[in-house]
Amino acid sequence: MQVEVYGGYHSPWVQAVLLGLHDRRIEYSVSALPPLETFVTDGVTMPAARIDGAAWQLESVDIL
Repeated sequence: MQVEVYGGYHSPWVQAVLLGLHDRRIEYSVSALPPLETFVTDGVTMPAARIDGAAWQLESVDIL
């Protein structure tokens, strides 16, 4: 499983997503720069996560 996460570490919503992934022992990569697809359509929204190349999810509840 490949999980990409966008967001700043200062955000409590990003921290919740990262803790959820860590708790489930799911490896992930984190980027501080927004993905172009979400930046163009939704602006700087975080967290954003993509699992196995699927569409970006923008709601922390949906990601978890």
